[in-house]
Amino acid sequence: MIKPTALTRIYFLTIKHTPIGSLFFNVIVISIFITLPLAQNDNYFTRENSDAIRDSINLIKFVNPNEAEKFAFEILEKYPVKKPTRLRAATYAALGQIYHIKGLTGPTLDYFNQAEEMFVDVLGSVPPWLQVSIGNIYFSQGLYDKAEESYWESFNNFFALSKSEDIKLNPRRRSDRLQGMAVCKNNLAMIAEARKDYDIANQFFTDGLQYRRERMQYDDLAHSYLHLANLALVSNKFSEVSTYCDSAEQMVEKLFNTTIEQFGASEENKNRYLGMSKQFQAELNYKRGNKDLMNTFLAEAKAYYEKLPIELTDFLQVSAAIHNDLNDLDAAILAVNEGLTIAENQGLSRQKEDLLKAKKNVLEKAGDKEGFLKTNEQLLLINQEKVSSQNRNLLINMELREQLRINEEAIKESNEQRRQLIALSFIVLVIFVLIASTIRNQYIAAEQQKVIAEQSKLVAELELKSTERELRYVSTSIMEKNEMIESIKKDINYASRFLSDSESKYLLNPLRSKLKDATTESTDWDEFQKHFNKSYPGFLEKLASLNKSLTIPDLRICAYLRSGQTTKEIAHMTGLSVRSIESRRYRLRKKLDLERNISLHTFIHDIDTLKPATTTV
Repeated sequence: MIKPTALTRIYFLTIKHTPIGSLFFNVIVISIFITLPLAQNDNYFTRENSDAIRDSINLIKFVNPNEAEKFAFEILEKYPVKKPTRLRAATYAALGQIYHIKGLTGPTLDYFNQAEEMFVDVLGSVPPWLQVSIGNIYFSQGLYDKAEESYWESFNNFFALSKSEDIKLNPRRRSDRLQGMAVCKNNLAMIAEARKDYDIANQFFTDGLQYRRERMQYDDLAHSYLHLANLALVSNKFSEVSTYCDSAEQMVEKLFNTTIEQFGASEENKNRYLGMSKQFQAELNYKRGNKDLMNTFLAEAKAYYEKLPIELTDFLQVSAAIHNDLNDLDAAILAVNEGLTIAENQGLSRQKEDLLKAKKNVLEKAGDKEGFLKTNEQLLLINQEKVSSQNRNLLINMELREQLRINEEAIKESNEQRRQLIALSFIVLVIFVLIASTIRNQYIAAEQQKVIAEQSKLVAELELKSTERELRYVSTSIMEKNEMIESIKKDINYASRFLSDSESKYLLNPLRSKLKDATTESTDWDEFQKHFNKSYPGFLEKLASLNKSLTIPDLRICAYLRSGQTTKEIAHMTGLSVRSIESRRYRLRKKLDLERNISLHTFIHDIDTLKPATTTV
C-alpha cells in the first residue's frame, strides 16, 4: 500500500509553521530576486531594514533552502547590531527551520535553542511560534506525545495572549493569535490522524477552520480545506474529498479577488494549494480505479509544483508509489529519479532518503537485484553523509562565531582609541581632567577585565556543553548506522529467499561480510572515545587504576554507561545482543565487587574525572 499523505505532512509541518509570526507573505515572489542582490551591499544590513531582511529570509527559506542558508549567515555577519535583537533571534530560528527541511536534526535543535535563548533576552519569553517549530521536530521524529505536549502548550499561550502582548510579539502590528490557535489545532489533528483517530482529527481540523473563518485570510482557509480533504482521503470518505478540494480552489480564487487585505496573495501560495488540490484528486481517482482521470490530475499537480522544489520532490515520491502499485514500474522509476535529482541539487536529505527507499521498493518489485543492492548501499551512505553534514555545519557555525567575535573586538578597539584621543585633548587643557580621565580609564579597564573573566567562564561552560552535545550526536549516529545495517541485512536475507540457485545466493556473501565488518569495526569506538575523553577527561584511567583486572571491553561498557546509554542502546552501538550486554554488566559488577545496594550506574557516575587522560584504550 502507498502513503498518499507524505507530501502534505511535510508541507504542513514546514510551510505553515514559521516561528516568528510571518505566516503571511507581504510581498510577491519577485521581491526575493530584488532583495537578494541588495544584500550584497553592506548598506542593506541596517536597523531601518530589519523588517525587510526578516521578510526576505522568510520568503526564501522554503523556496530555496540553500540560498536561504547563505543569506542567514550573511545577516549574522553583517547586521551592525551585535547584541541580541529580534532579527538575530529570527535568523537563528530560520536556520533551525532550514536544517529541519534538510533533515539535520542536530543543527536544527542547536539553532532553535539559540533562538529560544535570544528571544528570552529580547522579549522576556519564548514566542509561541518557536514552540510550534520545536513541536514539529518531535513530530518528524515520531515522538507524538512530546509533540502533542508542545502543541497544547503553544495553543494555550496563543489563547492567553492579550492584544498588547500580541502586538509586542508581532512588530508589524498584525495579530497572529487566531492563526496560531488554528495551526496548533491542525497539528494536534495530524497527530490524531497519525494515530488513526480520524474522528478526533476531524474535530481538531474543524476547530482550526473556524478560527480561520474569523480571520478571513483566504490562503489559510484553503489550507484548512486541504487538511480536511486529505483526512477524508486517508479515512476512505471519498465523497467528501472533491467537495473540500473545490472549496480550497474557491478560496485560492478569492485570494486575488477581494477587497479584504490578503497577506498571502503570492504565486507560490496559489501554485502550492492548487497543486495539492489536484494531487488529492489524483489520489482519489487512483483509489477509485479511474486511471485516466488520475493521470490528468497528476500532470496538473506537477505543473503547479514546478517551481516549488520541496513540494515537487514529495509529490514525485507519491507519484512513484502510485505507479509502483499499478505495476507501471518504468513511470515509477522515472518519477523517483527526477525527485532524487531535485533533492540532490537542493540539499534535501530527508526527501532524498525517502525517495531512495521508494526506489528500492520499485527495484525489488522489478527483480533488479543489482539496482536493489546499489540502492541499499546508497541508503547506508546517507547516515555517513548526515554525520559529515552535521560536522560541516558545526565548523561553519564555529567560524561564524569567531568572525562575530573579531568584529566585536574591532568595535571595542575603535571605541577605545576614540576615548584615548579625547583624553589626550583634555590633557592639554587641564591637569585635573587628565587625572580624572586616567582614573576613569583604569576603572573601565577593571570592568573590562571583569567582563572578560565572565566571558571566559561562559565560553568554558559553552565548550563543555558543546563537547557533551557532540558526544550525543556521535552516539546517535553510531546507533542509527548499526540499525540501518541490521535493516539492510534483513532485506538481503529476505531477497535471498527469492533466489532459486545457490550460485546467486553465494554472490550475496561478500555483501553480508562487509555489513558484518561494518558493525564490528573499531572505528565506531575510536570516534566515540575521542569525543568521550573530551567530555569526561581521565575517566578511563581513573577506573583502570581502581581495578587492574578490568579488560578493554569492560572499560568500554563503563564508558557507554557513563555517557548515559541504556543497555539496548549499547547493544545497538556494539552490534551485540541485549542479553550479551546484560551478561557483561553482571560480570563487571563481580569484578568491581559491588555490594547489592550499590548500582553499577551509581558507582560509575561517582568516579572522580578531574585528572587529565594520559593513556588510550
